[in-house]
Amino acid sequence: MQDCKLIVLNNVVTGCEDECNDWCSDARLDDALQVPGIVSAQRLRCAELQGDLGSHRWSYMVIFECQAEDIRQVIDGLKARSGAEGNSAAHEALHISYFEPSTDLKRKTALVHGSAVRGAQLSAEKDPPLTPVNAARSSEADLTQQRRGDLGSMRVEDWAGPVAGPTYLEANLQIPRSTLHRWQRRNQVIALRKGLGRHVFPLAQFVDGRPVPGISDVLALAKHPRLAWSWLIRPSPHLDGRIPVELLREDMVAEVLQAARLSC
Repeated sequence: MQDCKLIVLNNVVTGCEDECNDWCSDARLDDALQVPGIVSAQRLRCAELQGDLGSHRWSYMVIFECQAEDIRQVIDGLKARSGAEGNSAAHEALHISYFEPSTDLKRKTALVHGSAVRGAQLSAEKDPPLTPVNAARSSEADLTQQRRGDLGSMRVEDWAGPVAGPTYLEANLQIPRSTLHRWQRRNQVIALRKGLGRHVFPLAQFVDGRPVPGISDVLALAKHPRLAWSWLIRPSPHLDGRIPVELLREDMVAEVLQAARLSC
């Protein structure tokens, strides 16, 4: 499976701007997302403010993020659905470029420990933990169902803290891919789905290159990786407001599992 980006660049025939905008509407992008291998799409236009004052060849750009075994099939499927070859009336030119990663994706993050704690604090501010005050208004089951829906609509990076794929873990934590996949099959690590068939792993669950104990038990109780990790990084009222994953990192497994049985 390859991660790559398709860049579609085009100009518009003078006087055909409305036709071009109709051709590349939100509905058209939604249709493009039906092409197997395309996981996201966004159209951009050239802004007035630029890094230099020279002329720019392209006025519009669409960026497609793709995950596919054969990028040629994605390009063919995109052309077939977009009708790119039959819209010369609206486009002076149309150019499709294919870009593949040459480095790992880099993100600006704080230390794993601090980021996990801060991420938990932010989550707690948005959705306070169950207390006697609000217990009368909502049951644990209702909150769990709502939280699962909320997490499913959010990007992993926006709530889970620092995460990484197998390449990063092998290079930086010396965790072989085969070992990581074995842990995943045995539910000894939490793997969060990101895109089609791709998983990333929260870094705070590892200590000295191994998953902290207790992960499999929390997964069995929560019955969903996102719910399990969301609970692990949030202050728990059953642990005096402490964060479960931080206690697992201190080998306080029994206390965490008791709280999980009351919460998950």
